[in-house]
Amino acid sequence: MKNKILLNITMILLLLSPKANFGQAPNLGTTANFALFTTVGAVSNAGIPYLTKVTGNVGTNSAPTITGFGNVDGQMHYGGDPQSTQASVDLLVAYGNINAAIPTFFPAPLLGNGQILNAGVYAITAPTITLNNNLTLDAQNNPGAIFIIQLNGAFNTNANSQVILANGAQACNVFWKVEGLVDMATGTSMKGTLIVNNAAINMNTGVTLEGRALTTAGAITVDGLLAYTPRGCGLPLLTGPNAPNLASMECYTIFSSDGPVTNTGITNVVGDVGTNNGTATGYNPLLVTGMIHAVPDFSTATGAIDLLNAYTYLDALPFDIELLFPAQFGNNLVLTPHTYIMNGAVTFTDTVILNAEGNPNAVFVIQVKGAFATSTFSNVKMINGTKAENVYWMVDGAVSINNFSVFNGTIVCNNAAMNLTTGVQLYGRALTTTGALSTFAINATMPPGCGGTSAPLIITQPTDQSACNGGSVNFTVSATGTNLTYQWRKGTTNLTNVGNISGVTTPTLTINPVSIADTASNYNVVVSGTFAPSQTSNFVSLTIDSAASINTQPTNQTACVGDSTGFTATTTGTVISYQWRKGTVNLINAGNISGVTTANLTINPVNIGDTASDYNLIITGGCLPNDTSNFVSLTIDKAIITSEPTNQTACVGDSTGFTVSTTGTVVSYQWRKGTINLINAGNISGATTATLTINPVNIADTASNYNLIVTGVCLPNDTSNFVSLTIGGAVITAEPTNQTACIGDSTGFTVTTTGTIVSYQWRKGTSNLINGGNISGATSATLIINPVSVADTASDYNLIITGTCLPNDTSNFVSLTLKSNPIANATSNSPVCIGDSINLTATTVFGAIYNWTGPNSYASTNQNPVILSATTLEAGIYSLTVTNFSCTSNPSNITVVVNDCSTSDTLVVLDFNIPEGFSPNNDGTNDLFVIRGIDRFPANTFVIFNRWGNKLFEASPYKNEWDGKSTLGIRIGGDELPVGTYFYLLDLGDGSTIYKGTIYLNK
Repeated sequence: MKNKILLNITMILLLLSPKANFGQAPNLGTTANFALFTTVGAVSNAGIPYLTKVTGNVGTNSAPTITGFGNVDGQMHYGGDPQSTQASVDLLVAYGNINAAIPTFFPAPLLGNGQILNAGVYAITAPTITLNNNLTLDAQNNPGAIFIIQLNGAFNTNANSQVILANGAQACNVFWKVEGLVDMATGTSMKGTLIVNNAAINMNTGVTLEGRALTTAGAITVDGLLAYTPRGCGLPLLTGPNAPNLASMECYTIFSSDGPVTNTGITNVVGDVGTNNGTATGYNPLLVTGMIHAVPDFSTATGAIDLLNAYTYLDALPFDIELLFPAQFGNNLVLTPHTYIMNGAVTFTDTVILNAEGNPNAVFVIQVKGAFATSTFSNVKMINGTKAENVYWMVDGAVSINNFSVFNGTIVCNNAAMNLTTGVQLYGRALTTTGALSTFAINATMPPGCGGTSAPLIITQPTDQSACNGGSVNFTVSATGTNLTYQWRKGTTNLTNVGNISGVTTPTLTINPVSIADTASNYNVVVSGTFAPSQTSNFVSLTIDSAASINTQPTNQTACVGDSTGFTATTTGTVISYQWRKGTVNLINAGNISGVTTANLTINPVNIGDTASDYNLIITGGCLPNDTSNFVSLTIDKAIITSEPTNQTACVGDSTGFTVSTTGTVVSYQWRKGTINLINAGNISGATTATLTINPVNIADTASNYNLIVTGVCLPNDTSNFVSLTIGGAVITAEPTNQTACIGDSTGFTVTTTGTIVSYQWRKGTSNLINGGNISGATSATLIINPVSVADTASDYNLIITGTCLPNDTSNFVSLTLKSNPIANATSNSPVCIGDSINLTATTVFGAIYNWTGPNSYASTNQNPVILSATTLEAGIYSLTVTNFSCTSNPSNITVVVNDCSTSDTLVVLDFNIPEGFSPNNDGTNDLFVIRGIDRFPANTFVIFNRWGNKLFEASPYKNEWDGKSTLGIRIGGDELPVGTYFYLLDLGDGSTIYKGTIYLNK
């Protein structure tokens, strides 16, 4: 009922709205915030939770049926909360607007294969529309170009198909309307908003969606999906919350308000180090660019106050998004500028990606209500303008940043210890309000922000560069201080802006184009300012890369479940990175997979889910082109029956058997009956092969439990389905019986059989019956005759059944006999005078019941056909119906003539007659069906039926206007009725008996 109400609201909105302007994108309302949404249905992730990555809300307006997802960069809405309810309304409006767009292009149902579409409204009508390979949407350099594609049917994609946006086309301006199931195959790359009407959405492993998947009613199922709502098209930039005011803490990189600060090993720090309660020890002043506050001082006291203020602000920020699975944090999760909360201890594994979506001022705040620990080599990755100075981690618990992790942002820890272990690269700050803080051979650099009048301080060192011959490279430094100047050098020799060198006195040195002569290992920059001392950067190198190539390809592998296997390749040239993939989906080090970013991929232990034919390796070199290996397969060497044996039916003496097809390495085959092994003997051969032969077949071979065991190299073995061998032949087990019926009844004959029946054929004598007229089921086990007529009487009805084996079987002859249909003949001694008595007399029929009806509800039932009126009989029409042995006559009407003998000799006659037929052939004679005297009964109702009981004509009152045409029901071929017998019902509306009978229509 809710859906109907919403649909009505939508239609009213559409009717009241002016014609939609499809030069602009249709308004999605609140559904624009959803990546996945259904009004009615479940939303589920069928695979590993963290392999599905969603940026945008996920919702259903049904009960809470969102399952299987890990951390989602968006909100979960379900069960009719205000957001899902409003989204349901907005989705119907959006569907109506897109559906109302008038198409001007009509492509074929197969999209893709290099096809290019320009902006416009497209419509395709077919049971199924398919996307194969590449479909390009070309905006022709118009970023506002709108694409509306109306798919009036189901929509599926083939593996690795993709929608490509070209020349300014934007996913936010692409809309797909689908009237049926959406099924996207592995590796599909989809662009735009999908609005599906009353159908499900399935997105298989490796599907990428830049857009939205929305349905008015239907389940949404995903597995390993990467989905993100499109940006652009006027959508506001995400900015996140306001950053906290760190005040004096901006100049600290390592700090505890209450606890010792210690270091072990070689640690490099850019920024101040200190504690306000305890000591700061183990830090080499030569490796700290800033001050080491070894004991509390005024700066640390101020810092403790400022840190508590910053923590209080961060703790009070209302969160936008709750990450529901803190233990699964990382795993390449993508976050956008928001305030996030995790209510529990966090285990950070692998990588989290912070995407500022092009806004360099966007702020990220992650609130952790518990301890925070990372795996080794964890990585906080910043993309699309994200800056470390805009990232804040507020942790209510102990912090442990594990070995060789790369961590960006300021960590504000409350009342707990912090550990940063070997090889950690911290671009931010490690600050705790209470607790010991320990570092172990790390590199920590505070973000920009420690300003004011100060000496030069290099915040970000230049890095080694490599380039291809003829390419371009930049060396970049970032620093703070007053009135800074820059001088780039090779060793101690100042560079000048000449030839391919530029930017020598700026933060960025550019060499373009690079040549062999530019290679060196001692590029550096001197940063000077108003205040001494100057700062000299690290020495960095420029090397000339060579293209990387694979010179030994990986090879196909076969293994058993539980084994250890893998793929390896060897390369030449400068390789920057390795990435193993399945198809186009990058593998990650998780579970039984390791070495995904090395030349050797290891799978240990192997399981069924690892089978694939498209493992491959991409290597990225210092110079283009990159190289991709051949596709190779991992096959589980298990013997599997891929095509089961099938039931067999044979005649005695025939040759038959069972066969299977298999995959994997088969060691042996063994055919069985039940659990008994068959052997090659007598009429049995092939008992230890894929094909069992039985020749010749005999009765003893019948069984329902033939089966095959296949033994392979790897366990478990495989066993086929049980199948049967049946001896063919058809036998009638229950004969048809004689039938007696009234004319117009429905009757028939039926049999039961055993064996394999090929065909049935009912006959009269030796003449085959066919389905037509009143005959149906002529080639089935049950023959039906409806309605019965005189022509159907016979004593030689019989059935022939044909089986797979001879002989065929024929039933006994049976008869159809008509019951006696009594005749209602009636006479009277009319005319009479008013006040006289009258005799109504009928022909006597043995055992009959006589039912008289007449004016003013006159009724009489008697086994005597003569009805004597005891008092004055009123003028009118009297009807007689005779019932005999369950068959009923048509009414017989008597017209009573009454004279007023006292005043006149004139006879008053009531004439009433229902004709038995008419001929509507437009010859001017008898073209209408006329019932004489019907005008005396103004409350009458007259109905015509065909032999199957379908109503053809009805009038109330009937005014003698029926011309033999059908005015009701389905009329195929026109409204002219064919010659034949039709049935009528006439109710005079005066309480008298309803007239029933037949009319013969002739042309």
